[in-house]
Amino acid sequence: MILSYVENFPVNRLEPEFPRPPSFFTNRPEFIEMQKIIIDSIHKNGLKYPLCARNKNDDGKVYHVGMGMQRLAALKEMKVKTCKVIVLCKVEDQFVPLGRFLRNQLEVEEIFGCKLRKFVVRPNCFEAQPQEDLNEWDPIRLKKGKK
Repeated sequence: MILSYVENFPVNRLEPEFPRPPSFFTNRPEFIEMQKIIIDSIHKNGLKYPLCARNKNDDGKVYHVGMGMQRLAALKEMKVKTCKVIVLCKVEDQFVPLGRFLRNQLEVEEIFGCKLRKFVVRPNCFEAQPQEDLNEWDPIRLKKGKK
């Protein structure tokens, strides 16, 4: 497996691994509220954790983000043109984006200035899970807090 860190990856070539239709958000305003919180965080602190992507079709066109989909949605809402991303590639892939090849979790933490709780690299999965409480970024928490 190859992990390629790209500093200025085109956001328009990133798509969520598990897309949600617009109707999903209609009855879930907590997701919209969480997006605003994430946008404020990105404005204040930049992108603190990596978007974890892969080019499932090995065509170099669309890269699917499996970890960081809320951050990706926020970047798209902000109309950001490029962002930092880490792309998982197989050795035999034809399209490996040019960037810095990463060897381990420490290099990821160094680039993003963060600490990771979990770092997993598998043939069809790459996950860099933040050390901070994941519930802090869970939109459902916002809904529960309003009861």
